[in-house]
Formats: sequence, structure tokens, C-alpha cells
Amino acid sequence: FSFLLVIVLHLFIHRTSWGLHLRAMGDNPATADVMGIQVQAFRYGYIIAGSVLIGLAGADLLLVYSPTWTEGMTTGRGWIAVALVIFARWNPIRALLCAYFFGALDMLGFRIQLIGSEIPSYFLKMIPYVVTILILMFLGWRNRNKPSGSPEALGVPYIREQRF
Repeated sequence: FSFLLVIVLHLFIHRTSWGLHLRAMGDNPATADVMGIQVQAFRYGYIIAGSVLIGLAGADLLLVYSPTWTEGMTTGRGWIAVALVIFARWNPIRALLCAYFFGALDMLGFRIQLIGSEIPSYFLKMIPYVVTILILMFLGWRNRNKPSGSPEALGVPYIREQRF
């Protein structure tokens, strides 16, 4: 499902007029508004669509990864997801590859335990987080003089005809 979803999202973002509207609103919502795009309606729609995907991820975590609800079951995976978006530079295909990479790191701790290693499980559970920090440090150093690739208006509320 993840492969199909990423292909559909990539085609949606880069090959449709709604995807063009999404990118335009991310970079400059005032310009998108002048072009006739209903910025508020599109933003709410995309927030709802993203929330549905987040809900699917939570359902997968609850129903597949762990058979019962336990307190703290996400254990910082949200921060890895934020880092994953930074690594992927806002590209769905790169995000898929990064997600599978971090999933493999998460499973590595279990595999090492299965072969009977004497390494404490707490250290094995730290592997994805330590690698995340190291990769963030490396990418920050390597891309220090390059633009981040994130949308310019990310997190900035848009009020029609407001000038900054």
C-alpha cells in the first residue's frame, strides 16, 4: 500500500493542477490567492487529507505493530518522522526510501536480540534515534549553504490581503 500511495501522491503533487496549487500555496499563498486559488479551502482540505493519513499510520501502529494499546507506544517515532521529511527534502519517493531505512533500523535491534547478543535492549532500541541525529548533523553540515527545500510559507497563517 505504501508504494502505491507514494506513487499516487508523487503524481498528484507534480502532475496535477491541484498539486501545482499545493506547491504554490506552500511557497507564496498571496500569489496563489491572486491566481484565484481559494487558499483557505485548499489548506483545510490538505490538512484533513494529511490527518487521515496520520490516522491510518496510528491505526497501523496499534493494530499491526502492537496488539494492544500501551502508554508511550509511539516512543518518539514522531520526531523520526519529522527528521524523515527533512532528509527527503519534501519528496514523497525519497520519504518512502527513508521510512523503510528507519524501519529497517528499528527492526535491527530485534534481530540482534534474536541472535542472542549480550547488548542490553535499551541500547538496541536507541539505534534509530542515534542514526537520526547523526544523519541530521551530517545533512546540516553538507547542506549548510543550500536552501532547505521546505515551503517558504510553512507554518505561516495566511490572512487574505494582509501585508507583512
